[in-house]
Amino acid sequence: MKFLFCILLFSFSSFGQDSGLKIDTTYYSNGSIHEIIQTYINREGRKVKNGTYLMYDSTGVLLTEGNYLHDSIVKCVNCYEKIHNDDNTGRWKRYDTAQYTRAGVKVGTWTRYYRNGRLKSIGSYTGAITERIGSIMNQPIKNQSTGTLSSGIIDGILRVIELKEGKWEYYYENGELRLEEEYIDEILVNTVSWPRSDE
Repeated sequence: MKFLFCILLFSFSSFGQDSGLKIDTTYYSNGSIHEIIQTYINREGRKVKNGTYLMYDSTGVLLTEGNYLHDSIVKCVNCYEKIHNDDNTGRWKRYDTAQYTRAGVKVGTWTRYYRNGRLKSIGSYTGAITERIGSIMNQPIKNQSTGTLSSGIIDGILRVIELKEGKWEYYYENGELRLEEEYIDEILVNTVSWPRSDE
């Protein structure tokens, strides 16, 4: 296992030197590795994720592995922008690409594990996103005059969602299959679930 890990780090480093990508490693307070991420510095001087991503728990158990893709323009599925006319009636305009400045979009197969090393979930992302611009309901809003909190609506929140594709599998911690989802063209088309055998 340690030998494989060393080879993996060496291949990351070699890849980073040849392509301009760097290896960004963070650590827990006990000195063990928390995350290994391939990154590069874009034209704006911002560090962005682009390539392999690994996350570990504080004892060295791999919890997540996947890949990020960064581009200034990414495919945006079912994205709409509200356009206000002079008469303030408003209409919606669809757009197919988005300027995406967040640090990388999930792409390809992503695998997550339990701390016992067993598979937690596996599935693929398209490398595309969808954007939701609108309201988040039931957020506490403080009344400045009375100091009381009440439910309210916060407008103008942009939420970016990375899109799943194909079959996704989710497992119980004992290794039994818990749930299967199937996505076609980023839309969930089928779900099958199983109870644990020991329940």
